Amino acid sequence: MLWNLVRRHGLFFAADDGGGAGGGGGNAADGGDPPATGDGPGSTTGTNNGDAGGEVTFTPEQQQRIDALVKERLERERAKIKAEQEARQQRAQEEAEQKRLADQAEWEKLAKKQEGQLSQIKAEKEALEMAALRSEVAAAVGLTPELAQRLQGSTREELEADAETLAKLLPPDPRPAIAVEAGLPKELADRIKRGTREEMLADAQKLLKFVQKQTPGSPAGPARRGGTSGDGELSEEDEKRIRQRFRIG
Repeated sequence: MLWNLVRRHGLFFAADDGGGAGGGGGNAADGGDPPATGDGPGSTTGTNNGDAGGEVTFTPEQQQRIDALVKERLERERAKIKAEQEARQQRAQEEAEQKRLADQAEWEKLAKKQEGQLSQIKAEKEALEMAALRSEVAAAVGLTPELAQRLQGSTREELEADAETLAKLLPPDPRPAIAVEAGLPKELADRIKRGTREEMLADAQKLLKFVQKQTPGSPAGPARRGGTSGDGELSEEDEKRIRQRFRIG
C-alpha cells in the first residue's frame, strides 16, 4: 500500500544526487529516470517492482514527504468521518425535534378537545341547574312551568324577585277555588291541569275520583262538594296521568 502511494505521487528519487549514468538519478516527477535497481553503484537497495519480497529505501527527504502525504490523507479521512458523524447526529437531532413537536401538537390538540368537552358538559350542567331553580322559584309563587322559563336572573334572590313581580301581573290562579268546588283539598289545587274553567273542573273531578279509589275506606262515589260530572269510571289514560302526577307506581 505504501509503495502504491509513493507511485501515485511520483516519489521516485535517486539514492544520491550524482549517481547513475547520464544523470539518470533525477526525480521522475521532474522528467528524470526512475531510480536504478540492482546492486550497481548509485542504485537503491532492493529489487525492482517485479521482485517479491524486495525492500525499497528512501532518503530522509523522501521519507519526510511520504510521511506528510500519509498524515494529510489520514487527516482528510478523519475529517470526513467526523463530518459524517456530525451530519448523522444533526439529522437524528432534527428528527427527534420534529417528533417531539409533532407529539406536542397532538397532545395540545387532544387537551384542547377535552377542554372543549369539559366546558360543554359544565355549561349543560349549569343550564339544567338553572332550569330546575327557575321551576322551583316559579312553583313557590304559583307560576306555570311555561312562565318559569321566562324568569330572569342568575341567583335565587334575583329569580324570586322577578317571579314575585311577574305573579303580581297575572290574574289569580283559579285552581284553588276549582279544587274546593270539586271537593278536593286546597293543597291539591296545583295538581289540576290548567285549561278553561270547564276543563280544570273536569280534571279536578277525575283527580278526586282517583284519590277516593286509592284511599282505603274512602267512599267511591260522588264528590263531597259539587260531585263528579257523571262520566263514569276513569279511563286508563287519565289514571296513568294521575299516577304520574302523584308519582304513584
